[in-house]
Formats: sequence, structure tokens, C-alpha cells
Amino acid sequence: MVDSRCSSGLCRLVQFFAALGIMFPVPSKPGLAAELPTVVRAALERNATELLPLELVWTRSRTSPLPPLQALKAIKYPPLKVGELEPYKVRLIASPGKFYMHIWRSTPHLDFKDGQFVPDLSKPVEPLQDEMAYDGGVYYVGNSDDTSLRGGMPGVMSKTPRLKVVRETPTRSLFILDYLLHAGFQVPTTIEQIGKQPIRPIVLADVDSPGAGVAIVRDESNGSKLDVVDVQKGDRKIRYWLDPAQGYSVRRRTERKSDGMTVTDVECSDFVKIGRSDLWLPKNISVTWHTWDTIPDVVTPTPLIVEDYRLISFDPHEPAASSFVLNYQRPGTAVTDATVSGAEKFPDGSVSYFVPARPADLDQVIATAIGQRPPERRSLGGFLMIVNVIGLLAISAAFAAKKVLDSRRKREKP
Repeated sequence: MVDSRCSSGLCRLVQFFAALGIMFPVPSKPGLAAELPTVVRAALERNATELLPLELVWTRSRTSPLPPLQALKAIKYPPLKVGELEPYKVRLIASPGKFYMHIWRSTPHLDFKDGQFVPDLSKPVEPLQDEMAYDGGVYYVGNSDDTSLRGGMPGVMSKTPRLKVVRETPTRSLFILDYLLHAGFQVPTTIEQIGKQPIRPIVLADVDSPGAGVAIVRDESNGSKLDVVDVQKGDRKIRYWLDPAQGYSVRRRTERKSDGMTVTDVECSDFVKIGRSDLWLPKNISVTWHTWDTIPDVVTPTPLIVEDYRLISFDPHEPAASSFVLNYQRPGTAVTDATVSGAEKFPDGSVSYFVPARPADLDQVIATAIGQRPPERRSLGGFLMIVNVIGLLAISAAFAAKKVLDSRRKREKP
């Protein structure tokens, strides 16, 4: 079937042969994007539509030809972010408009002194676990397994309604879905996007971008038959290798400058079929970076960072609604809750309390916390230290711990 949007005779002819599995080079003109063959576009869109629901577990490791501190300096990361070079593992449960993520990662050793977190880079990094969830109405962040960042508390958790997140941090990514991005999918991660914007194939995101020029060729080298899509965006040329035998999954993606210097090189391999659809995901992904998001105008001749992803498990089941809710019940867990009535009178719009030993006492504990005089704003110097040390994932949980500890100290004063 020839796409009616293709007006030129040459373009229609190429699409006709493309439908038969024959692909020829399509000339690319700046400011004018050629159309992908209908069969390719349809397959990519179908893959994005069928990606969810899904449960995945993957790992990521990072290496660099440079020593760790030199590598951090090269990408303009402070030494306190040395944990970013350590391996991590992610468990993701996702359904349209809902997410749950559990991350196992590393952080510099932190000492808890006088209500502040003090890093000690002379000691080995320590394990850290974070949980994040979004059920369509409330965003949760928590930590219930590691104690080094909580002053011995059994857990910390924050609960924030959607409208509060939209108002305060509308563009912040709530989840890290790097594996899926490199596998070929742009998944909405901000509070305003989740549930409203569809998952997009990264191929189409590039092809359909304004001013992009596109060329389509067939690569039969090394015994394979891959469709190659070249996209010219400004001074960058992005090339995709798509495998028709595996649902047009992305086998490789490269980005190069006009002078030929490699910016990034993503290679996907060992694909597995997900469920009954024609959706395939790679078991292994290797990403070679010659730049970084902190230095977008810098491209180095040798790699700065190499990332290796491994897909550990996958399950295309429909998750239960409870999968997207954090419900910490261990006595002593510190909770910052912006979902209860009365929280709005506090400076940050949330009330803090500790989970009681008896579940039956929880409502009274919350009522007592709401009835307290709202605390005055305190210096966030210690909190900003946390931002530098452990990044953005556990900010809400760490702030919950600090806020609850401040509240406890006030009650303990004579």
C-alpha cells in the first residue's frame, strides 16, 4: 500500500518496492523529510503501543578508560557523584499511566551528624535502595532497606498528590527508563506526560522532527538484512539499523557530527520476543558515549563512558493496582504526607509523622501531627548536600527524614 501523503512519483515508487521488502536510497533534502515506508512506520507504532503492561528487571554497569575521579571531572560531575559509576539494578512494573520502580545502586558513605548527612569519600561506596511509584493520582518515594542515610530509622517515605507535583516540579522526570530508551522507546516520565502522552518509538521521534532529512537503504552486509534509516538533524547524522525479522526492532543506533566524529553508539543484541505480539527487546545493550548531557557541545575522539545493560527478566502480565502504591508499615518509619486533609497549612504543604507500633493508632497519629503548630522553615543546607550526594531519586525520602527528625526534636525540647 502506497502512503497517500507521499506526493512525488519517486517517493511513491520507493514505497511500493518497500512494501515488497526492497529498499533503495531516498535522497534527503534539508528541511524536507522523506516518508518511512508504511509497513515500517506501522510496525514501530505497534511496538510502542504493545510495550505496556510489562515488568522488567535490568542491570547497568559503567566503565571508562579514565580513572573514576578523572572520568567524573571530564563529564563535569562532582566527586560526590562517584556512585554514578557503580553498577545498578532496576525492577520496573509499568501499566499505561502507572509506574513502580525499585532501584539498587550505590552512594558515597554518609555519616549522620547533628541532623546532617556528611559524606566520607575515603570509605568505600555503600549500597542504597530506592522505591518510586505512581498510581495515577499519588507519587510515592521511599526507602525501607538501607539505614546509613536515615540515622537508624527503619524507613522513610513521601506521598505527594499529582496536582502538587504538577505545580512544583512539572518537568522533573519521576522515573529513570534508560534501558527502554536505548531499546528504542521514548516513555513519558514527567507528571504532566504520564497517562497523557503515548510511548513513542525513538526512530519516529527523530524522523518526524521538524526539518529532519531522511534516507532509507538496505544493509545486507555480514549476512543480515537490515533496513537502515538515516536522519539528518542540523549538524548531526543519526543512523538506525532496523531488523524486519524482529518487528523492526532497533539493532543499532549511531549519532555522528558532520565531520564524522562519533557522538554516541548504541548496539542491541540477543533479542527476546515479548508475549504473543511481534515485540522484541534486547537482552544486551552497549552504549558508547563520546559526550554527556552535562557537556552537550563537547565530543571527544575517544569514549568517555561505556554503559552495558543486561535484561534479567521480563513478564508482560497485567499488574495489580497495589503494585503502584508504597505502603510502609514498619513502626518508626518516617512519613511525609501531602495527601491528607490539613497538610496544606504546613509551609511545604505536607505533614510529617512516624508509623506507630499499632496500625489501629495510625489515624490518631496523623490527626495529632496535623493539629501541631506548623514548623518554621529551616535552612536546607543539609538537604542540598543530599542533592549533591545521592542525586534526585531519593530527595523526597531524605527530606522526609530530615523533616520528621526536626519535628521530633521540637517535641522533645522541654
